[in-house]
Amino acid sequence: MDREWDIDGEWETGNGTRIGNGTRIGNGTWMGNGIWIGNGTRTGNGTRTGNGTRIGNGTGIENGTWIRNETRMGNGTWIGNETRMGNGTWIGNGTWMGDGTWIRNLIWIGN
Repeated sequence: MDREWDIDGEWETGNGTRIGNGTRIGNGTWMGNGIWIGNGTRTGNGTRTGNGTRIGNGTGIENGTWIRNETRMGNGTWIGNETRMGNGTWIGNGTWMGDGTWIRNLIWIGN
């Protein structure tokens, strides 16, 4: 069972494979199956599709703009819109439940 930082600073728990490595800030719980495909220290965009597959780049710490389009549905799909400008840290916690419940408390500290 993998346990790694998610792109928006949540713990990922459950079945999954991570390709690459990077920094994760924050805490929380991700429940369900998933594969993370990305590189090194994550910077840029991240997308979740299906039952938890993650494709793209993203990190809780970065300089400049972080644009994210994702949504969460009951089966694990996540779609939505969020943008972070300037320098700072994306810190937060939250729980994603497979039935569509998403309990979230996230803060952007910085510019």
